[in-house]
Amino acid sequence: MLIGSVNGLFSLYDQGRYILWNPSIRKFITLPKPCVTVKPCITIMTHGRITCRPAFGFDPRTNDYKVVRIAFPSRINMSEKAKPPPLIDVYSLNEGCWRITSAAFPPGINLTDWCRPAASLNGAVHFAAEYKQKPGCPLV
Repeated sequence: MLIGSVNGLFSLYDQGRYILWNPSIRKFITLPKPCVTVKPCITIMTHGRITCRPAFGFDPRTNDYKVVRIAFPSRINMSEKAKPPPLIDVYSLNEGCWRITSAAFPPGINLTDWCRPAASLNGAVHFAAEYKQKPGCPLV
């Protein structure tokens, strides 16, 4: 499955593996497993405990290609305040490894449109989102 492409480099996901492929030179690399692991899955992964959303982009400041995964811990039967923040896995092609961080979304914001791919622009990855109070009111 295609996650994204930037400057002729493609990021793919297949059978639990992330792959970076450059068709112009006929080479690819298989990335190591991410820090936050789930059972084999697809772009939108839901396995009871974690839901993940991948993206691919280029950081012009560091001249580096990156794969980003937002992993949402299970939030069933939890109050809004008790919900854990999403975990962010970032693979750096220059560093050759994943790192993990966490991030809090602004209050009232949900990622949406799980079927739409994320977009990379000017060194940032963008996901579709919406206000919880106004479902159907899109943000990017």
